[in-house]
Amino acid sequence: MSFEEVIVVDPYVDKGWTPKIQLTLASEKDVDELEHTLGVVFPAGYREFVTTLGLGEYCNYIRIAMPDAIISGCRDSQKFLDE
Repeated sequence: MSFEEVIVVDPYVDKGWTPKIQLTLASEKDVDELEHTLGVVFPAGYREFVTTLGLGEYCNYIRIAMPDAIISGCRDSQKFLDE
């Protein structure tokens, strides 16, 4: 069974109290482009995490940023520092 086939039963979604969570995965290409753009190699588990589990957070303490958000944030920071 693939991760996409997992069905999450959430009573809050069923009652319309919260929106359904969409699985957002990064592709291998996204991670390759991120590493190339920044000129770094990310820690061993990052690629596996974002390509299989995707965007998310755990208990509001651990947040996993997707490659496009990292690149965007980096560009925004560079622009701020340049100004």
